[in-house]
Amino acid sequence: MTEIEAKFFEMFGIEPKYACNSLHSKELESECNNNDYFKCKLCSHSKKEYPEITSDILLELICFNNSHWFKLEDLLCPKNIETIKEDVLRHLLRMNEEYKAVGCKDGFWNEKIRALFEEGAEDE
Repeated sequence: MTEIEAKFFEMFGIEPKYACNSLHSKELESECNNNDYFKCKLCSHSKKEYPEITSDILLELICFNNSHWFKLEDLLCPKNIETIKEDVLRHLLRMNEEYKAVGCKDGFWNEKIRALFEEGAEDE
């Protein structure tokens, strides 16, 4: 995980969840289920992991940002596929800081962005 991803997850309150090492999950299916805190905490093959920022989530983040813009500079128009994730995350971090600075409690988008990652986890 990059530093920008770590800052993003921290700022928006996205918590890591327990996940089994995929090599062992079939062996332990009856004992350990992904995101089952009590079972996975005891499993030596599990660890806490942040959710993946998939291309679908990234697209949702871009669309969500662009539907809530205030000034032209707020719009996201990615130009480079290699840096798109980092650019979007940096932009959202900056925007959230700006909203906090003008008095928006807990930033502007925390709940909506957390929901994107919860929905993504349910689809797996």
